[in-house]
Amino acid sequence: MKNKKYKGNLFSKKGNGNRYVDNEKFYECLVSYLKKREENPNEKVPEFIGQCLYKIAQKISSMPLFNGYPFKEDLISEAVYTSLKYLHCFNPEKSKNPFSYFTRVIYFSFLQIIKKEKKYISLKNKAIINFDIDNFIDKGYNNDVENYLRGKINEYYKSHSNYL
Repeated sequence: MKNKKYKGNLFSKKGNGNRYVDNEKFYECLVSYLKKREENPNEKVPEFIGQCLYKIAQKISSMPLFNGYPFKEDLISEAVYTSLKYLHCFNPEKSKNPFSYFTRVIYFSFLQIIKKEKKYISLKNKAIINFDIDNFIDKGYNNDVENYLRGKINEYYKSHSNYL
């Protein structure tokens, strides 16, 4: 099944006419930070930049493509971390639109995280399916326990077969 593209205006203006991230302020703050960072590589990232990155990540996480994942907060925090990691790669000479740049960084970070999580889930599911009850349960136990565990594993297998 192909993913449908999101047709809504994800970054629309709010009720008061202001966007949730002011691109001009974001650009000015980022340029000022990058200049300070050239002089002092240990310069701390301004809180405003972190807030902008968090808001962008939060908004992207509400897209239908990323909605419904149980690890949504992990997606957001990992995407903000990745953005901070590549903050110095933004080139103000090439672009005056950091919003667009970091939107793409965060979007692709989400895709990578989901890919890793799916691998982990698949591995976990295979371990559960291949679990050998015979070696786990002592033969002295009641057959009801063994049947119960086998039933639960089969139930799990049926409900998670699309991840295997």
